[in-house]
Amino acid sequence: MTIRVLVVDDHAVVRSGLRRVLDSEQDIETVGEAASADRAVFEALEHKPDVVLLDVVMPGKSGIEGMPALLQAVPEAKVLVLSMQDDPRYVREAFEAGASGYVLKEAADTEVVGAVRAVAAGERYVHPALGA
Repeated sequence: MTIRVLVVDDHAVVRSGLRRVLDSEQDIETVGEAASADRAVFEALEHKPDVVLLDVVMPGKSGIEGMPALLQAVPEAKVLVLSMQDDPRYVREAFEAGASGYVLKEAADTEVVGAVRAVAAGERYVHPALGA
């Protein structure tokens, strides 16, 4: 079974980098991209991803602010938050908003694949340095 991923980040270079990492895996396919939380809802409705890789800090709505609408649009999707913030408060906020995982951008290339697989399998994922 292929894990379908929607990549949401306001930086095109970050999206293409993540897409490259994810698409090099046999069991993962990037099905869409969005540059904003609002756009992510449309892309999610269109592509029905299993996992939404969601940046926190974006112009307009943050990923956390946009999460309720996203989860309402595709309730079966898991949200994996991608953040530069290694503050436990952000982690708590993300999980309270409905995230299934939290991965740091600095570790994204090595860790994101494992994190995507974990949340797709129904597990919670938190970057090791952040603890639980």
